Amino acid sequence: RMDPALLRFGDFLLDVANARLTREGQVLELPPKSFELLVFLARRPGELVLKDELLDAVWGRRFVSEGAVKTVVSELRAALG
Repeated sequence: RMDPALLRFGDFLLDVANARLTREGQVLELPPKSFELLVFLARRPGELVLKDELLDAVWGRRFVSEGAVKTVVSELRAALG
């Protein structure tokens, strides 16, 4: 059984315990919120995640602008290619 702190998808390995994302052994730098978003989504493969769930999990019920959310999603997309 795989360690729940290690999530593998495609060429990526997400090491939750050490806050590290690697692709084929190469470390990819992610800003903290982008990393939190990735962990949240990676733990729910194939699930539809509602925006409110995502906001609660990553931003903890604070007011967050649409722009901030889009920025984090863009950072994550850029990192994952």
